[in-house]
Amino acid sequence: MQIKAFKLTTGDEIVAKVLAEQDGSFVIQDALMMVVQMAPKSKEHPEGGMFCQFYPWTIINEGSINLQAIGVLAHYNVPADVERSYTQNVSGLTIVSGAAASQILNG
Repeated sequence: MQIKAFKLTTGDEIVAKVLAEQDGSFVIQDALMMVVQMAPKSKEHPEGGMFCQFYPWTIINEGSINLQAIGVLAHYNVPADVERSYTQNVSGLTIVSGAAASQILNG
């Protein structure tokens, strides 16, 4: 299973788990729409600027979806930080990396 981003002919940009590619379509699961937003300087975003938010792509987001390739302008592998954020949004788990991760593992 791979996590990919899709730019659709509708203008939506989604990130989803790709379960399979078959017959000119992608079988995906847990699709979330990416929306880029501007953030003023704040505690959460001390430098301000642009950041990506995830929102459900469909109202009912259960099971797999057959995404027809004819509606896809482009698909690509996502950067590690986007994959981490996506995984956190889908699973509800917080992914820790760097020095904090070794602190948790080593006590």
